[in-house]
Amino acid sequence: MLPLLLALLTPARACEVPATRAQLADALARGEEAWAMLDRRAFDVAWADARTHLACLAEPVHPEEARSAHLVEAYACALERDDAAARAAFRSILAVDPTWQLPVAAAPPTHRLRLSFVAAQGDARDPRRPVHAPPGGTILVDGLPSGDVPLLRPVIVQALDAGGRVLASGLLEPGAPAPGDVAPYVAALRVEPSVVPLPEPPLPVQPDPRHPLAVPLLVGAAVSALAAGGLYAAASVQADRMAEGDVGCADLEATRGRVNGLVLGSGGAAVAAVGAGAAGVVLWRW
Repeated sequence: MLPLLLALLTPARACEVPATRAQLADALARGEEAWAMLDRRAFDVAWADARTHLACLAEPVHPEEARSAHLVEAYACALERDDAAARAAFRSILAVDPTWQLPVAAAPPTHRLRLSFVAAQGDARDPRRPVHAPPGGTILVDGLPSGDVPLLRPVIVQALDAGGRVLASGLLEPGAPAPGDVAPYVAALRVEPSVVPLPEPPLPVQPDPRHPLAVPLLVGAAVSALAAGGLYAAASVQADRMAEGDVGCADLEATRGRVNGLVLGSGGAAVAAVGAGAAGVVLWRW
């Protein structure tokens, strides 16, 4: 009764034609190319095709193809700004190939995708739960035979019969129900209260791109501009006094000298303000 009930409750796989590894590889290649070309629409189409092929795959997937699938999945998570999911996808890549490195061209040093990959490199091993292989058959997890699956990262699960024929295939994601055909083999999986998920360490803090002298220069420019205004105002007051005859003949020459000195000081402060401000803006932006 249980297998029949599972079959009735499980959504149909909706695979009119079984998919091949070549079709999956093509969809994944299109996804990586669309990411490199910043073509979001083409990327979404390629990732949707890849997921469909994974659910209908009639051939055992290879670890290299699983690694490519998780990379494209990490790209998709980054586009959705889901850093935790991207990090989990990178953990699956590193489980397949611990020496793998995110290509330099895929993301610059401060990109959220790069930060998710760096964080994934320091993650501990995930808790796992057993799977139920078909009689005489095998369960493949990311292309490798396995008796269990991780709970906190995505994996491609395939059930093979005794003759190596694929009975079920799908992408098993943490926190989501198992794909329809895969469900009978992983239906017992759940995070029990006794299993405490691994804490997610914070992502590395993105470094401040501004030059350390940018702020001091801008502050200095503001102070110099205020000084220039103050000196010019003082020169104007003295000049007005001279024009209105409030300065005696004996003090006229000394006052004129002070006015000239204040004007020159105001000009020098203005030049300093412009120079410091321009340098500060350049260092702030670049």
